[in-house]
Amino acid sequence: DNHLELAWQAEKVGEIQLPVVLYHNSKLISGKKELTPIRLSNIGLPTIQQKVGKNTIHLRYDPPSYMMFVFAFCTLSWFSLFLFCWYRFWQRK
Repeated sequence: DNHLELAWQAEKVGEIQLPVVLYHNSKLISGKKELTPIRLSNIGLPTIQQKVGKNTIHLRYDPPSYMMFVFAFCTLSWFSLFLFCWYRFWQRK
C-alpha cells in the first residue's frame, strides 16, 4: 500500500516528535484522517499530539502527477537511443 506504519505505546497524552522526515507531498494519516503536524523541525521532523495507549500513524508519499510523464519520457528516450545504436550497428555490416 506504499506507506510506512509507525506504532508506539504512550503512557500519557502529550506531544511527540516522530522519527521520520516529511517532504512536500508527504501525508501523515491516523485512522482515516490526514493529520497536520503541530510543528515541523528545520529538517522536517513532525511533532504531533499522542494519546494514551497504542498510537498508529501511517506515512505516505504521493508523487506529483507529472512524474508519470517524466518516467515515460525517460523510458522512451532510452528505448530510442537503443534503437538508434542498434540501427547504426547493423548499418555498418
